[in-house]
Amino acid sequence: MSKSKKPEKGARGAFFSHDAHTDADGKMKMLYFRYGMRGKGWFFTILEAMRREEEDNYSLKMGAGFYDWLAEMLSTSCEPKIAVDEMKEFVTHCIGLFELFQIDQEGRLYSASLLRRMQIMENARDNKRAAGNASAAKRAEAEENPKAPATGAQQEGSTDVTESNKYKRKQIHKPKQKLKDYSLFQKEDIENLSAEEAAAVIFAGCEEILKDARALDLEIQSAWLKFMSSRKLKRKPVSEGAAESLWQKMWTYGHQRKDLAMKVLQESIDNSWQGLFPLKHFVESNQSQQKGIGGKYASVANAISGS
Repeated sequence: MSKSKKPEKGARGAFFSHDAHTDADGKMKMLYFRYGMRGKGWFFTILEAMRREEEDNYSLKMGAGFYDWLAEMLSTSCEPKIAVDEMKEFVTHCIGLFELFQIDQEGRLYSASLLRRMQIMENARDNKRAAGNASAAKRAEAEENPKAPATGAQQEGSTDVTESNKYKRKQIHKPKQKLKDYSLFQKEDIENLSAEEAAAVIFAGCEEILKDARALDLEIQSAWLKFMSSRKLKRKPVSEGAAESLWQKMWTYGHQRKDLAMKVLQESIDNSWQGLFPLKHFVESNQSQQKGIGGKYASVANAISGS
């Protein structure tokens, strides 16, 4: 495991959204009962390390020497060196017992909550950048084509022009509605084709996807095309290599279930997300939803405390 990257300068490299109510979260309570403030510090330090791995989708590769690196990173001058076995136990509990971390198919440790927060932050950053570019282009155009002095007739009609500009400004600043028409951008190419022929068109160039029998499912094909169409409408088309990565994430975050995989795609469409992320409200069928530290959390907490 390589050493953590040096933090970037400025707010972008140092910031990520953080809840002010983690003490009330059932999973965080379980962590606190088992490890105290020490464990809470470990958890957020690992989150910060994930935040710095922007090029790797905010995840940490769990390769050889991972726990040695993690123990060294979390050891401070105020605390004795952390045992590697103790760190391995902590991460294992954060994955299986506390459900605060997850592992993807590539063996990378990530936080679904952090991914959602960073997606919101990246969307806001992209919107600001687009607005800034539009403003700069408008200023450059005004400098290249300066307005001629107003004539007498134009001055007489200045009131009407002003009123017209007010109307235009209102139209410009009117909140944009989310796209609702996710038409299939290749519909004319596939509507009369068999499932095999349609897959060859939809996943052209994506050999790994075409090897997957699930690519022949008509509902999956339709849901996939809706997501691809939403990306194209936002001028963010998906390359062949990125498509294969998104295909794997769709099934991973959908727990290898067709209905959940389609929900993963639909959630990204509804939220105007460019990528795919774990379902926020997914709960396994053998679990009941509980608030605070009741139900499942209470039984685990009792087991930890020995009561």
